[in-house]
Amino acid sequence: MNIDMGQFLESFFEEASEHIENMEAALLQLESSPGDGELLNTVFRAAHSIKGASSTFGVKAVGEFTHVLESLLDRMRDGEIQVTSESTELLLTSVDVLEGLLSAARDGGADPENVQEVTEKLQRLNGMEATPQAAEAPSAESNTPTETTAVYDVTFTPSPEFFHFGLDPLLLIRELGECGTITDVQLDRSKMPSLAEMDPETSYLSWVLTIETERSRDELRDVFLFVDDNTVIELEERIPDPEPEVATETETAGPSDVADAPAAQKQPKAATRESVRVNGERLDEMINQIGELVIGISMVEQEWSSLHGGAESAATAQLSKIVRDLQEQSLSLRMVPVAATFQKMARIVRDLSSKLGKQIHFEVSGEETELDKTVVDQIGDPLIHMIRNSVDHGVESPEDRVAAGKPAAGHVSVRAFHQGGNIYIELKDDGKGMNLEAIRKKAIDRGIIREADRLTNQEICDLVFHAGLSTAEKVTDVSGRGVGMDVVRRNIEELKGSVTLFSEPGVGTTVTVRLPLTLAILDGLLVCLGSEVYVVPLLSVVESFRPKPGEVKRLANNMEVVQVRGEVVPILRLHEVLNTKSNVMDPTKGLLVIVEDHDSKFALLVDDLVGQQQAVIKNLESNFRKVDGIAGATILGDGRVALILDIVGLKHLTPKIDPPGQLVA
Repeated sequence: MNIDMGQFLESFFEEASEHIENMEAALLQLESSPGDGELLNTVFRAAHSIKGASSTFGVKAVGEFTHVLESLLDRMRDGEIQVTSESTELLLTSVDVLEGLLSAARDGGADPENVQEVTEKLQRLNGMEATPQAAEAPSAESNTPTETTAVYDVTFTPSPEFFHFGLDPLLLIRELGECGTITDVQLDRSKMPSLAEMDPETSYLSWVLTIETERSRDELRDVFLFVDDNTVIELEERIPDPEPEVATETETAGPSDVADAPAAQKQPKAATRESVRVNGERLDEMINQIGELVIGISMVEQEWSSLHGGAESAATAQLSKIVRDLQEQSLSLRMVPVAATFQKMARIVRDLSSKLGKQIHFEVSGEETELDKTVVDQIGDPLIHMIRNSVDHGVESPEDRVAAGKPAAGHVSVRAFHQGGNIYIELKDDGKGMNLEAIRKKAIDRGIIREADRLTNQEICDLVFHAGLSTAEKVTDVSGRGVGMDVVRRNIEELKGSVTLFSEPGVGTTVTVRLPLTLAILDGLLVCLGSEVYVVPLLSVVESFRPKPGEVKRLANNMEVVQVRGEVVPILRLHEVLNTKSNVMDPTKGLLVIVEDHDSKFALLVDDLVGQQQAVIKNLESNFRKVDGIAGATILGDGRVALILDIVGLKHLTPKIDPPGQLVA
């Protein structure tokens, strides 16, 4: 049977990426704990897995490079080569090269330019630390086993489901042969059925191999590290003793217990958690179909209510609960921790601080916080840009910090936490903070604000999100071109999130990013405008009320505002922005819905409130085009389409009021 291995390549690259992340995380910890052997084992196992899988799928360049890396890691595990800051730096560079090789193999691009250079450094480090015995070894090796050579009988019995895991027994035997010299191979075909009864996807064969090797028992077993639990591996060492009655030392329980070994290995491990890789498109389609099911249940409930005079059905209520539970479970399948993104930030801080000659302690908390995978994938670049700014512009050099009465080592922290149905990511540093006066002057020079404008410290900080506004004293390859913070805000707002920045001179800077848990569903407030219904994201709603005649006033340029407990809030007539009809023109006869984003508020004038509903978000751009102020659409229980309002987009259409009540923009 011909098997197209190409169908498994994507899984290989995904697993390799996870191994790369594990290697990088372990190496960053190893730098502060060089004596931790378990961290070295983690790096070795990841490299070993990539090497074995790359051989299976014919990714030659990855296999060759990983073989060199694995050899060095093996000697480090044995204590022959000490872990130093220089060797850790080389290993981190090797991880970058390995990532580049994998990317080139996946996309068909060119290999990293420094592959040969890094390979030679790995070989040089491995050779410089060679033991004196190895250096004095004779050039012609004897075929007779040395005192350090052991002979093992290896019993390898793949499980019937062995092929289902994408494994190849011959490749494992070949890898075992690289550990020494296989002197004998016995094939057991006793379980092979007749041709008519044979299942081509079931394994029937087993092997008993004899190998002479200088490797340890654990190293031999590492060859079979990733086989399934039902596969039987037995290693029996031959002790050179002519006395037949002397029992050999075995790793298994004994001859009488060998028959019970497969049954024992079939017992599941208590702490084992199984996982299944699912194509992202299939998962999205399933979530979409469950969303359609939710809409269908709403239609059934509404039709039942209309036919039975508003009475509820116990059956439909129970069915609705089951469907909504199913929807929550399906959405949770897309949730992934932000740990991988935080790990990239740790690497950025380490490399940049070394390059800039700064001492920075990086602290992470809440890395287990889960977020929609789509959001995690898109938030990485904005967060990395902000962490680079903190290291480059925020934290001072050790000399400047000591002169300012601070510790020589700076402190940068990032934490993630849940609050109010949102995820917050807070990035904080204890650097010099931003020069607020310099930012204000630059904004005046560029015409962003006027000389007479009176701004709070928070409003001055927000000016850095304008395109081209940078107060960096010099342009470096790290930052300082005035490009980036406006893109950061735009990218985050496209995720239906928001970002705020606050800086105190001499104390530090804090950047807070607010993101929705998921982009697939939201709780919405249904509002009526003429004959149409719109959805306002409930998390943005502060309150709704009908103002009294004296509470609505008109300022310059005919802009309307409402006074809410002494606060002046601008009014946005929603029907004018959306170019639609409204039954109410007088705010005192309609309703005002106060919404907020960050610390800014504005009031939406609507006809009436319809109710509250969980809305399944449908992408408007894939079916029509992007519309300012509209985040998407959903289907109501009566089958009508309701547009979901984009509060961030509407905010840009709302005029801004300064404290005296005069129109600024």
